[in-house]
Amino acid sequence: MALNDFFNEEEVEARVDLSPLIDMVFLLLLYFMVATTMDRTEAIKVEKAEAQTATSLDEEKFRIVLDSTGKAWLGTDLVPVEDALHESIQWHSQNPEGVILIIPDKRSPMEPFIQIMDGLKAQGVRNMAIGTQPGQR
Repeated sequence: MALNDFFNEEEVEARVDLSPLIDMVFLLLLYFMVATTMDRTEAIKVEKAEAQTATSLDEEKFRIVLDSTGKAWLGTDLVPVEDALHESIQWHSQNPEGVILIIPDKRSPMEPFIQIMDGLKAQGVRNMAIGTQPGQR
């Protein structure tokens, strides 16, 4: 009788459950998103002369002024760009919460500005600001 029941049963449809596979794919995706570092290019958008969102900084700050020829000024002293970068890094090591304010002239070439920003970023400085004047609202 048992053999008779075996042959009389309806054929069961075989199925493959994809839920565990989908779960594993999402877990692997999540793992690689967290485990790998994403190297993204950061662009610095600068409104050179005016900025609609200009705000005043209340924090302690170190000022680097770039004139129209690209020369750096620390207060009233004209210094090479490399010296301005070195001085700002030294200041930041003593004032890690302070802001380094870079004030480029409207006609200043971008090369010294980028050189200072890259140098500061390479040294781990994250508190930087670009000096602009408030625009018309």
